[in-house]
Amino acid sequence: MKASKFTDAQKAFIIKQGDEGTPVAEICRKAGISQATYFNWKKKYAGMLPTDMKKLRELEDEPGKAGMFSPTSCNRLKTHPSTFFQKISGTGASCFDWMQRL
Repeated sequence: MKASKFTDAQKAFIIKQGDEGTPVAEICRKAGISQATYFNWKKKYAGMLPTDMKKLRELEDEPGKAGMFSPTSCNRLKTHPSTFFQKISGTGASCFDWMQRL
């Protein structure tokens, strides 16, 4: 996979500009990205800090997980699992259910 030329902090800043009301076309023109890239980042990273983005990337890159989140990966999060997993997968049921059983 190709490495991004934008740091997590830069992505967070770009998304924050859009949340503050700056037109998306202007943000994309200044950053040199397409509107599709902006909306993909917004869908994936909205509301996250750069440290959360790094944790997400580490979890996605774990070998052998095949998109599944284990109880140990839930424990490494510093945020509530249901909100974190809803941001990345659209659902947080499997991890959230596991946390409820404890």
